[in-house]
Amino acid sequence: MKKLYIIIAILAAGLLLFFLIPQKSNAPTRSEAPAAPAPQAVSGAVTLAVGEKGQVGDLGILLKGPIEDSRCPIGVQCVWAGEVRASVLLSSPTKSETISIANNKPPYIFDGHQVTLVTISPSSKTPNQKISQSQYQITFQVQTVQK
Repeated sequence: MKKLYIIIAILAAGLLLFFLIPQKSNAPTRSEAPAAPAPQAVSGAVTLAVGEKGQVGDLGILLKGPIEDSRCPIGVQCVWAGEVRASVLLSSPTKSETISIANNKPPYIFDGHQVTLVTISPSSKTPNQKISQSQYQITFQVQTVQK
């Protein structure tokens, strides 16, 4: 009889422990649901000729042209330094936009990206030199910004 009480006590303790200790489930719960990945900050530079397309992260840049170059030629005294302005198609997975961007203007913000025209090649010209559209190489700097 004593053995029966011991067996019942062990079974009762086992059942108690089974219901009191939380069981690990493979099914995700609300607190265990996988979080959406945080957007990755992407930055980089891309150098393009007229008609070329480049990519930095998920941002596509197409240098459409024409390029307007009003920079002061070498050896000439100018009232202002001038600028280089280009027509650019920016495209992301959600939208696209054609803009005019210049080297002496603040960065352009597009769909969470900051785009800056940073370098122009050829870097300068002589007073009578005409630079053809095909000779230009423009470098754009892209950085991810908070939307």
